[in-house]
Amino acid sequence: MPISVHSKDHRLCTFVRQKIRRYFQKGANLGKVSESELQSFVDKINKRPYKCLKYQTPYGVFAEALRVVLAS
Repeated sequence: MPISVHSKDHRLCTFVRQKIRRYFQKGANLGKVSESELQSFVDKINKRPYKCLKYQTPYGVFAEALRVVLAS
């Protein structure tokens, strides 16, 4: 059974896929990518503000959610 994806989620996934392709070409052997290169890419993606997150970064949203959970 296919999972229904909201159009905002689809646009975000498409955007992230495009970003991935800028750094790593289609068919590239990701096993040859160093951990530091991969971490650099992940940091760039997660430190960029997104409209769907009300112009907050994924890191910021996660940190706030974690703070709320740990405070309760």
